Amino acid sequence: MKERAVFGRQIDAYAFAAAYAMKNNLDISDIKMIDRSDLEEVSTLDDEVRLALEASLHSLQKRNGQPEPGDSQQLMDLISRYAEVGLASLQTQWTGKTSIQIQDKIRSEIS
Repeated sequence: MKERAVFGRQIDAYAFAAAYAMKNNLDISDIKMIDRSDLEEVSTLDDEVRLALEASLHSLQKRNGQPEPGDSQQLMDLISRYAEVGLASLQTQWTGKTSIQIQDKIRSEIS
């Protein structure tokens, strides 16, 4: 997505994908934790974005009857899982679309 100039930074695409997956309650149970991306650049996210992801995750875990993360590592692990499943879903939806079409879809998702 970064290559298509949809997002300026890879971490922004990753954060959007995580938020998208949480919003749509996508299943993360099949996500393998080997050879996956990671939120290593999480410190480069705006505080508001990071806090929104954390709050969304806590709310989603509570709504689904799942335990809340016990520490920051578990929190980042869960967010990473949502980001991975979100990326896969978005890439499928966006295959063959132009950058403008993708940006229009993003605008419709966040409005």
